Amino acid sequence: MNYSYRGKILIHAGKGIDKDAMQKVILYNLEFPQSKIIAEVEIENCIKIDDEFNNLINNQNSPIYGYKNRNGYAWKLKVVRKINTNKFFLGKQGIWYINDEI
Repeated sequence: MNYSYRGKILIHAGKGIDKDAMQKVILYNLEFPQSKIIAEVEIENCIKIDDEFNNLINNQNSPIYGYKNRNGYAWKLKVVRKINTNKFFLGKQGIWYINDEI
């Protein structure tokens, strides 16, 4: 993973769905797209996850975050723009490039 990357990226919803995780947010009546680009975001910063960060997230009292300790890094995002497309994309782990128009 490139921890120094900053700027715009596209967020891709993978092919699989975590059905247990979806049950936690079923009351929100959300759609769960698969194999599609769902948003354009701008990475503002990359933050090392530590005890302070875990405490902040775990105290949100939200079923979306859950109550578990995380490790690694998290992106701080800004300028999130939802994308609606019927076009399917095969994804990959990490940052990858597409040549197609959304």
